[in-house]
Amino acid sequence: MENLNQPKTEILFRKPIIKVIGLGGGGGNAVARMVRKGFADVEFIVANTDAQALLNVSGAKKVLLGPDSSSGKGAGGNPINGEIAARESASAIREALSGADIVFLTAGMGGGTGSGAIPVAAEIAREQGAITIAIVSTPFSFEAGRRIANANAGLSKLAAFADTMIAIPNDQLLKISPKSMTLKETFELADDVLRQGVQGMTHLLNGFGVINVDFAHIRSMLLNGRGSILSIGRGKGKDRIAEALHQALNHPLLERIPIENATGIIANFTGPEDLGFGEIVDAMNYLQKLTNYRADLIPGQIIDPEAEDGSVELILILTGIASTPFETGFEKPKEYQKEIRSENASKTASVRRIEPQPVQSSENVITPPEEGIAAAEFSYQTTRRISSVKTSVQPENDLAPEGDAAFSSLLSPLNLGNDIKAAEADPFADSLIDTRRDLDVPTFIRRKL
Repeated sequence: MENLNQPKTEILFRKPIIKVIGLGGGGGNAVARMVRKGFADVEFIVANTDAQALLNVSGAKKVLLGPDSSSGKGAGGNPINGEIAARESASAIREALSGADIVFLTAGMGGGTGSGAIPVAAEIAREQGAITIAIVSTPFSFEAGRRIANANAGLSKLAAFADTMIAIPNDQLLKISPKSMTLKETFELADDVLRQGVQGMTHLLNGFGVINVDFAHIRSMLLNGRGSILSIGRGKGKDRIAEALHQALNHPLLERIPIENATGIIANFTGPEDLGFGEIVDAMNYLQKLTNYRADLIPGQIIDPEAEDGSVELILILTGIASTPFETGFEKPKEYQKEIRSENASKTASVRRIEPQPVQSSENVITPPEEGIAAAEFSYQTTRRISSVKTSVQPENDLAPEGDAAFSSLLSPLNLGNDIKAAEADPFADSLIDTRRDLDVPTFIRRKL
């Protein structure tokens, strides 16, 4: 007989706490734009040495860095000043990040505050036991000299404290955006990588699915993975899984995803109720082939009844890639075999050999997926190689009609095309710093080119 006096066991569930901190002018602007879009279960923080820039941000916790050393007037484009200010305000940063399980850090590299302060913030977050994911932008190649040197130095320091680091070259923004797009609209494309990362991680950790991926496993893989990267893809139609994989492995704003080096993969699919488990198994098999069956692969599936047009979203986390985020001179394998599978194909899979093709550093090569998982050209030949910021930018003509179509196809899976709005007023416009010498401001703005 059941003992009615026996106390009931209470099951407690605490959602992982996710915080996003933007450092410097670029990081603060990115956070401000994200705040306006609205996010649940995410806490936003902005930290800056420029007091006036902080006044332009609402809806986020504010941290003035180095009130004594910078006097609220900025870092003067010197990362050393930015680092000194961040260390002076270490207790304030520590308090703002307290309790976080995952901390996203963002900054525009090249100036003083972002380049100098983001490694300090990442160090503090890691000391408190949080997973650190840094998503930063690097200077345009025409911003030669000190800004590029600042960015390189900042990235080197940041790499020591970031579990995942994603660097978005500003030059890549020029390649995918029409010339009619404004500067602030262009930067919103880069912001969307941060938005997708935060949104995807929130869905992954807080969503209840058919196959759940627990936080402990994500934490273990990211902390012990020797370099990791996060990417997101979306697909719809009969080849939605293939399209989502293609987008995740060939993100238009990220460097080539070196999946062949991965030792761990977390692949979480969010889609409608008709998302078949067989589709996911096909995707898992394909990913394992790309890693030569060496990766610890963890699948996840979340049902979203409100998924539009039966679309599928893939959150792909690769660990163990040990990639360098700034220089992207990856070598491609000499050859590999790829199994062709489709719904109407026989159970005996046909095999075809794909010879490597030369990769041009000045253009993206994007192949739309065909029918079936492996037939969607996910090969290394379809990925692009992003030039180092040390290379020159060649002038381009306005996009041809086919270029506009390609641009639309890139933005559509990322929900970028209809989501671009004018950003807030330039916080540097009335800054107390001499903008002609402040390297936190891009060269072409300072010199009014």
